[in-house]
Amino acid sequence: MQKKIVNFLFSTRLTAVLFIVFAIAMATGTILDRNMDTSPTPFTRHYIYNAWWFETIIVFFLINFIGNIGRYRLWRKEKWATLILHLSWILIIVGAAVTRYAGYEGAMAIREGATENQMLSLKTYIGGRIIGDYKINGQLQQLPFEKEVDFSDRLDNDFEETFNYGGTPVTISVKEFNNDKLSASICLEILPASSYSLSILLKITSTVNLLDLKVLII
Repeated sequence: MQKKIVNFLFSTRLTAVLFIVFAIAMATGTILDRNMDTSPTPFTRHYIYNAWWFETIIVFFLINFIGNIGRYRLWRKEKWATLILHLSWILIIVGAAVTRYAGYEGAMAIREGATENQMLSLKTYIGGRIIGDYKINGQLQQLPFEKEVDFSDRLDNDFEETFNYGGTPVTISVKEFNNDKLSASICLEILPASSYSLSILLKITSTVNLLDLKVLII
């Protein structure tokens, strides 16, 4: 049984299947983003590029390439060309994994002759402060928060977080998000609404491409 699994993982048939599925996934993502300003969009990141099944394909690629090096003894001189090809794919996959899990992406605008030390993250965050009647030594306390989000008018945009403000749970949830490319609105629900106010700051990056943002609190 174990031998069958190894033969399957290291087979050229699996390599072919992986390439076909990978090509279909990439083509699907490209088609879904064909009319978008940027690519990938939150929609394709959610359902394709950051999905567990897409990462599983990449892991099987890595196992397959490493196994083929040993199975076909690609270190022999007459097979160095094939070895270089396999090592190239392995290096690309490892580099992509480092970028995906340890790196970050951003944009930096630098004018000619100027220097800059700040960059704009390509990730989108929703943040703010919870302000209520909780005091310490007579001082009114505020609870800042910041959470990464990936809103899109093609997604459900589920977001609900509960924070502990002076022993009282405060729940913030997104009820509705609308984006017509020229303006956007996000509708939030805060519980308990009668006791606390919320100062909202939405950090919107170029990936959302919004000219105006309106926040509605219900």
